[in-house]
Amino acid sequence: MKIGIIIAVRMSSKRLPGKVLMKIKGKEIIKYIYERLETTNIKKENIVFATSDDASDDIIERFCNKNSYLCFRGSKNNVAERLLNCAKKFRFDAFIRICGDNVFTDREIINSMIEIFKKGNYEVVTNTFERTFPYGMSVEIINKNFYEKIFPQIIDSSDKEHVTKNIYENFKNFNIYNYKSENKKYKDIKLSLDTKKDFEIIKKIINSFKRDHREYKINDIIELYYSIKEDKISN
Repeated sequence: MKIGIIIAVRMSSKRLPGKVLMKIKGKEIIKYIYERLETTNIKKENIVFATSDDASDDIIERFCNKNSYLCFRGSKNNVAERLLNCAKKFRFDAFIRICGDNVFTDREIINSMIEIFKKGNYEVVTNTFERTFPYGMSVEIINKNFYEKIFPQIIDSSDKEHVTKNIYENFKNFNIYNYKSENKKYKDIKLSLDTKKDFEIIKKIINSFKRDHREYKINDIIELYYSIKEDKISN
């Protein structure tokens, strides 16, 4: 089974335009994401950035070319179609959907979910339904043939943008495995990059790193998150 990682990115974020190429310590956000993902059990040649064919995203394609990252371009607003066509082009049997605002993806979470997906007969393995992991560490593994089959049902503009929304709304019809955490500290923590405030929190966490960012796992990052939060309260 050929499993790929598809990272959905674009420059035209409504709340924080251009966030994916914002820099922390001289490194772009999407470079942090890629470097963390390349430590997973997925081969580098199966990690792809999927951006739009809008002119505003030409800069993302140039960035990918400069760094020898794979880049696929498709519909700007129909993200569901973009991901499906990307998976088909690279002949993935399944793909791991990662959002471009997930700076701290965790390799152990991804690797564990890959093993579950391979051993089970699941159409989707997810850690977001129901959510027990922080926002910003979301992982969804989707069978490509299944996704292609249900794609005609993705009609609403909201479903096209939030590509698994329709699946979760009709979960009784599908074989979904929800990968849960027992750590109650994780729930409701927000580490996704959506706003300027999020960027400042993520920047403080990364600036706190004493080692290569890829060595920091979920518990390390959560501890730093709480220490930053407590420091802010005390000040």
